[in-house]
Amino acid sequence: MNAKQVSIHSDTQLIMNQITADFAAKDASMTAYLSTTHQLFQKFQAYEIRQMPRIENSHADVLARLASTIDDKVGRRLPVEILAQPSIETSEVCTIRYENTWMSPIYTYLTNGTLPYDKSQARKLRYRSTRCTVINDILYKRGYTTSYLKCITTEQGDYILQEIHGDVCGDHSGSWSLAHKAFWQGYYWPTMHQDADTLVRKCDKCQ
Repeated sequence: MNAKQVSIHSDTQLIMNQITADFAAKDASMTAYLSTTHQLFQKFQAYEIRQMPRIENSHADVLARLASTIDDKVGRRLPVEILAQPSIETSEVCTIRYENTWMSPIYTYLTNGTLPYDKSQARKLRYRSTRCTVINDILYKRGYTTSYLKCITTEQGDYILQEIHGDVCGDHSGSWSLAHKAFWQGYYWPTMHQDADTLVRKCDKCQ
């Protein structure tokens, strides 16, 4: 999100004191998390850390308890992200390639100002690009009531839909709900609703 300043609130005294170096992190796992934290701090121009009483941290407690009640369909309207691995583990970087995808002309126009020779196609491209932007070489779509949506290819979108629809935490929701779950997770591609409908129609458990 290109934030330059961040305010960190926590109700855990142990973690706060480890970050400020008042306490030493002796556990290997905590040491790794602490190292990752200090690396992230270097990406900000300024940051502050404040401990808050647990009574003032009710929103975080609700989200923490959501994990134990997810099978009961509690909090279905909340965007929930399941972490597949600890944040201290390194993973392979997924590079989005814009060649020969629906994003190619938009990305090229926003970065280089290149337009098609055909005036009609050029006018359509300008219109499609008005709600898009490039941040750190990644194409995003601006939402009216949401933050920036990361633009992805159709193949990547199909993978995301399959993970949301039928993976470990999947509930085999309908096509409309499935597409909106992908949308609220921060992804966008033009055929997401059609692709969600196709996936649900082909799912054996949904028939």
